[in-house]
Amino acid sequence: MDSPDFRRRESEDNETCPRRFAAADGAPPPAIFSTPDHGVGTSASSGSKFPIADDNSLVRHPAMHSSILMPPCTVEPREMMTPDPSARYIHGEQVREDFVPKTNMGFVTEEEGYDFYLQYAREAGFSITKLRRKPMSRLYACSREGTSTFYKPGEERKRAKMSKRVNCKAAFKMKKRGKEWIYEKVLLEHNHTLNPEPWELKHMRSHKNKDPAIMEFVDDLQMCDVSPNATMNVLTKFHGNRENMPWTERDMQNR
Repeated sequence: MDSPDFRRRESEDNETCPRRFAAADGAPPPAIFSTPDHGVGTSASSGSKFPIADDNSLVRHPAMHSSILMPPCTVEPREMMTPDPSARYIHGEQVREDFVPKTNMGFVTEEEGYDFYLQYAREAGFSITKLRRKPMSRLYACSREGTSTFYKPGEERKRAKMSKRVNCKAAFKMKKRGKEWIYEKVLLEHNHTLNPEPWELKHMRSHKNKDPAIMEFVDDLQMCDVSPNATMNVLTKFHGNRENMPWTERDMQNR
């Protein structure tokens, strides 16, 4: 037989926690909700006090309902929009006018002409690739030029891998005239958005700044069996944080 103290505690629990115990008449306990200001009301059936709300302002009480914390969205709003096939994009205001390549610009060496365009591509936010190399001319283009073709025609593709090539026409052609290299043709318009943010540039092949001294240091760490993750932690100290690093952990693994 239960003691009076046990029955007294059970009676108090019924009043303070109506969700665990049914009402005296056997009816199910009322649902617990809170008003926007978390006010406390009185149950009409049992008279116990607990948070209530009317039907027009039912709000979940954080103490009574579990919640799932979702991480912030990492996709840029512009990446969620369907691109316009007819749209054309060019460098933004962050690129100074004297750094924009123009037709008939001359350079002493081929390397100077390439480095000038590479710096422009970095500030504008796209990567470049070498298309054609002849004794007296060079042709470079946006890395998203052309279209992707399956290397095994007639066979079903096993992986639905997306290609970044969208037949972009942006390119420039250098030609040697006398002792100079001249920009013979310059096309600046792209059919895709440009990404000048530093955290996006380090994923572009032509902009991976692999300093020879740093790469030699990385090679020494790898010879000492230092893991790529530990190597990245060391290099992060040099650059302040990983956002400032001009390469990724995958680049370290591919050394």
